[in-house]
This record gives sequence, C-alpha cells and structure tokens, in this order.
Amino acid sequence: GCTRKNVFIPWLEDYAKRYGQQMPNSHKIELCVGSKMQIAKKFQVHAEGMCDLRSPPVESTMYALWKTHAPHIICPKRNSFSKCTACCTFKNSLQKAQSYKNRVIIVQEFDKHLDAQMRERMQYYRNRAHARSHPEEAMSVILDGMTQKTTEIPYFPCGAPKSIPTLRYGLHVFGALVHGQTPRVFLHASTNMNDIIFYNSCSNCYGCINISIP
Repeated sequence: GCTRKNVFIPWLEDYAKRYGQQMPNSHKIELCVGSKMQIAKKFQVHAEGMCDLRSPPVESTMYALWKTHAPHIICPKRNSFSKCTACCTFKNSLQKAQSYKNRVIIVQEFDKHLDAQMRERMQYYRNRAHARSHPEEAMSVILDGMTQKTTEIPYFPCGAPKSIPTLRYGLHVFGALVHGQTPRVFLHASTNMNDIIFYNSCSNCYGCINISIP
C-alpha cells in the first residue's frame, strides 16, 4: 500500500542519488547540500500532491523513518553562519505561501539553488584533482577562518568574565589547505589588516591564481 514509509524512503534515496556522495571508507552516503529540516519540508510539499496519502507526515515521523530505514544516508549539521539567504529563507517562504501551487514553485526554485551548489562542488572536485595531478599547471587553495570570538586572547574555557571584555586581544586564525601540500595556519591581528587584505597576502604567499573561499 501507499504508506508514508513506502513513499518517503524511496523519495529520500532518490534525493541522496541527486545530492549525495558515497563515503570512501564506508557504505554511507553523505548529503552534500540541504539540511534535514529543508529535506523534510520539501517532502511535505511533495506529499501534498499525492492523493493516496491522507496528509503529509510531520517532521518527527520522517526523522524516525529516516533513522530506522535509511541510516546509511547521513546529513551533516550545517553551520548557520555559512548558510546563504536562499537556504535561510526557504522555510519561512513555504510557511507564508497560501496555496499548494505556490509551495511547489518555491520548492522548484530551491531545487535550482541546490543544483547550482552541487555544480560548484563538482567543479571544485575537478579543480582539486587537476591541481594534484598537474601541480606545475594549477594550484587549489582553500582558506577558512575560525569564528573570531573563539580566538581572542587571553582564552577562557568557561567564558570571559564580564569585568574584562575590553581587555581581550582580537586574533584571527585562518587555515590554508593547499591540495597536495602541507596544510598551514596563518595568524593576524584584527587591528592590522582586514580580511580582504589578508586573503591577498595569503595568495601572494602561495603565488596562486585561484583561491576558493567557502
């Protein structure tokens, strides 16, 4: 019969084929784009158009089905600070939509956004492989910085006392991953240069042409 399990799990597996990546050391498939909440909202709209289902399942039901019947499909937690506007507004846009037709349009537009993210990721993988195979032709570099509040000194494991918030020294920590070479860490004082100048300084240090900054 047309149960929620029989509909949701095949739909989730199709989603994993479209947006997932096989882990090299296990049978697990990691979803490259989209959060669990976004996936659940997408399926609820999909289920609205199915006459055989009396009502779309709630999120908790989908999460339970996912955990029981598709544990090999994993969705890593996304840093909220790294999410773009389209990802942050997707849920609210669905909630504000008055009709099923409008919700379908919102999901379709969001799918285009996810497809663009996947194309960027696949292009990055190709660039990385080329840089590793032909280091004389290309270099692939990723710069990523820690949240600035976590690298202020002095460091207090339990949080800084309220009496000395202005006495802490801002220190930015950036990691530079050059594919095929040894990873490096860069430090700079927040008062000495802004991020754009620092990115340029790192690129000049490596003598590279293209830098990917997530």
